[in-house]
Amino acid sequence: SIVIVIYAATMNTSIGAMYAAAILPGLMLILGDMVIVHTLAKRRNFP
Repeated sequence: SIVIVIYAATMNTSIGAMYAAAILPGLMLILGDMVIVHTLAKRRNFP
């Protein structure tokens, strides 16, 4: 999050808009991680 603040301050853009733009990619990364963990757990017969 500090990177977003520094970038927004340097480029003179809205910090709120930068955070809003980061929500979808963040959610996609979380979903991808969940799929990978679930797949590996099923393959290795974890409870």
